[in-house]
Amino acid sequence: MDGRHIKRPLRALRNKLRSIICEQMDVHSFHVDFSGICSDPLEARIRAPRIRHLLELPFDRLRDMHPIVPDWSCNPFVLTAQALLEDEALTFDASPLRSYFSHVIPESAAVIADGTSAQLRAMKAIEADLPWMSFGTPAVALKAERSIRQARENNVVLSFEDGDYAMGPVSRAKGELEFCRIRKVLKSIIDKGYHPSGVDGQINGHLIEHGEGWAVMIDSGTHRAACLYALKYTSVPVLIRTERNINSVDVDEWPPVKERLD
Repeated sequence: MDGRHIKRPLRALRNKLRSIICEQMDVHSFHVDFSGICSDPLEARIRAPRIRHLLELPFDRLRDMHPIVPDWSCNPFVLTAQALLEDEALTFDASPLRSYFSHVIPESAAVIADGTSAQLRAMKAIEADLPWMSFGTPAVALKAERSIRQARENNVVLSFEDGDYAMGPVSRAKGELEFCRIRKVLKSIIDKGYHPSGVDGQINGHLIEHGEGWAVMIDSGTHRAACLYALKYTSVPVLIRTERNINSVDVDEWPPVKERLD
């Protein structure tokens, strides 16, 4: 690669760092765009430590927040977007999403965590989270905040009692909301293309490391990613939030492990 293509963004980065030091800005308040320069978040981290990175990443490196269906090709949002591409008149009742919410109803947290302990079997599925997150009340509070916020952003009034987007059961209102979000995002990309701008407009996530391997867990942008996959995009720009990296070497410090929820 021509060294000039590397030096330009690095020179701009150094100037940004000077402004941060002088103005005492939050180092996470901006990001470095490595699109077309680097697609490896480990390399990006070396080049620009602590700063958020925007990289073009293939779908096989991305993980979605659906803990039960990790494969993109089986993701209920993807299947619903694909069904909408085939039939614009598709309704929620006839959608793969409705089927998913009706049939994927885990009986306990043990199903989500793939564990066998009595504690997990006694917990509701909604009390489980990703393996490095706290289970129980903290998980429920986090999901409740997300559900209520997302409903409000779409001018819908829902409570946590209406369910969570990752599994059934959900109320009809919640199911309709998720279906409408998929349809709205899909139509926008078809009509206008996918041109995210600014930090808020990007799909974002955090890095997960295991040995020399890595993946990126999507924190925000699940509906966009699903629609892009359905439209046969093979890669998408993702803003990696470097303030939160997950590494399997720290597994003994993960809350469920420390609490022996296995």
